[in-house]
Amino acid sequence: MGGLTPSWPTAISPLTIATPSCARCHGLGVVRARSDLRAWHCVLRAVCRTCLAHYYVSQVMMAHAHAVAFERVRGPGGRPIIRVGNRHAEYSADFVLAARRALAGMPVEWRVFHLHFLQGHQWRRCVRIINRVLRLAVPLTEGTFFRAVYRAEVLIGSTILASRPYRLYPPAEYLSF
Repeated sequence: MGGLTPSWPTAISPLTIATPSCARCHGLGVVRARSDLRAWHCVLRAVCRTCLAHYYVSQVMMAHAHAVAFERVRGPGGRPIIRVGNRHAEYSADFVLAARRALAGMPVEWRVFHLHFLQGHQWRRCVRIINRVLRLAVPLTEGTFFRAVYRAEVLIGSTILASRPYRLYPPAEYLSF
């Protein structure tokens, strides 16, 4: 049997974030796909939602914190250097870029994610805007809207877990490198 795909951070197990009532993975967080074990959608959605929650915290921190932070880190050859940056701004930007990369070529899912999660619109307003802007052959309804939300969360969660060398999940590891 092959390894778990995508690979997991060492301290995190799919079992710890799987939905216990999931009908497909039965709370284990993985399913067998041919000869591999793959993270199931409930786990990928949980990864996306965790990172999204940290994105919201980062947005608040950026509004109330200093714009620049100075950190002492080890540089080449072990020499101490000062690094300048804003970790919360970097996390926010990396999260949005990962989402954009995951949803490239999927205009409905990207609009749903952008309007619903990043701008905070309710689903009815999102549906109205998407139907007006994209002029879909079959208009978006409540059911298709929430299916697009789930698809976006799964794709973003999968992209976040596959990101290297600095993972966005778990957020504490991203902020501690």
